[in-house]
Amino acid sequence: MNRCQVRTLGHRVARLALVGAAAACAASVVSCEREDRKFRVEAPAASTTFPSTRPASRSAPPPARFPRKNPYERSAYAVAQGGKLYEQFNCVGCHSHGGGGIGPALMDNAWIHGSDPEEVFDTIVEGRPNGMPSFRARIPDYQVWQIVAYVRSMSGLIPRGAAPGRDDHMAAAPPPNSVPARRPEITPRPLEETRHLEVAELQRLGWIEPASGRERVPEAVVRRVSRSSATRPTTRAAR
Repeated sequence: MNRCQVRTLGHRVARLALVGAAAACAASVVSCEREDRKFRVEAPAASTTFPSTRPASRSAPPPARFPRKNPYERSAYAVAQGGKLYEQFNCVGCHSHGGGGIGPALMDNAWIHGSDPEEVFDTIVEGRPNGMPSFRARIPDYQVWQIVAYVRSMSGLIPRGAAPGRDDHMAAAPPPNSVPARRPEITPRPLEETRHLEVAELQRLGWIEPASGRERVPEAVVRRVSRSSATRPTTRAAR
């Protein structure tokens, strides 16, 4: 090997070393961002709520816009914190662990009020008709954004590198970092299914007539109130 070949080989080795160093730096930056444990992150307009641009009754797609990004969605620590807050604020009472209950599911592609971060934020802070309470002034804004990140992780809408790999409460379902990204669909279907279940339960209890659909007071309740009124002692008016 002559001197020229040695010089060329040396340049190639140096170039490969630089590429390797750059790749290592990029990987470290990504991993550091994933494991970032800052207690407060400047979330987008955390003191501002965003009115939903996708009402369930609208069939046409909304006008083109640019959804805001949630920095917490790139931090595995923040997403994990959102999962803990999801439990602590009893979101599982209505939505279970993503599969839904008396509230809609959070791990499919059906979103009643929109799936973008600011829309989920607005749903939590402002509440929605027919069951979703408002958590305004009950949860700090930065914690709301952490819950938003966790909620979106359940349907594969955040980067997989930040999604939690396992949730002990969801052992039967794939972990969030293995959930395929779904295409959100704006639909009132979950709300209609909930209303159907409510009507069926009210019919079973006798508060709605099955044939006509009219509301009524069950006869058992009427008899109970009548007996209570009949046995209630009367008081004399003061002279």
